Amino acid sequence: MKTSSLYGIRFGAAVVDQNVTQPDGTDAPTKMLRLGFAEGVINNLCISQQQQIGALTYTVLLRANDNRSDTWEIRTKNTVLDVRSATGILDMDGLVDINVNGQDVKTIQENPDDPASAYVRNPLGSTADYFGIQARYAKLDQITSADVHDIQIPGIMTAPNLSVEVKPGTVTCPAPPAPTGTPGSAG
Repeated sequence: MKTSSLYGIRFGAAVVDQNVTQPDGTDAPTKMLRLGFAEGVINNLCISQQQQIGALTYTVLLRANDNRSDTWEIRTKNTVLDVRSATGILDMDGLVDINVNGQDVKTIQENPDDPASAYVRNPLGSTADYFGIQARYAKLDQITSADVHDIQIPGIMTAPNLSVEVKPGTVTCPAPPAPTGTPGSAG
């Protein structure tokens, strides 16, 4: 996965155990960083996934962008990403708590239309005493590589100019352009 920018409001992250299929076909628990945010916007997204069909390798490329570096054209709610590794720039603001108990991270409220409603308990499914981060918002810029195990968007997702291509061989997403401006500043 590569993206120019991902901006999440009510951001949380926690270490979780996720079963991952090993090369021998067995499943084994693997530690990942689960990122979650109540509302998010993404600028210029590209996901590539290799598939083996017989002896041939194909790549599925999923892209959503408007070819502008000053808009965050993809909108999501209640998004969760399981990340093994990522390279880019992280900016957090608001009251930032680092090394909170993973079970205490808050991202979504029981009733998102009521600011006074209670938060969903342990929305990231972390185990007690695992590492967690809490921030009012987080902005991840120029994610040039990310090994994302799973993406869940149980809320709304709007992705204009979505394209899916299947290409022979191993194909990677192009490097994303640096974002300009801030989310919501361009029209």
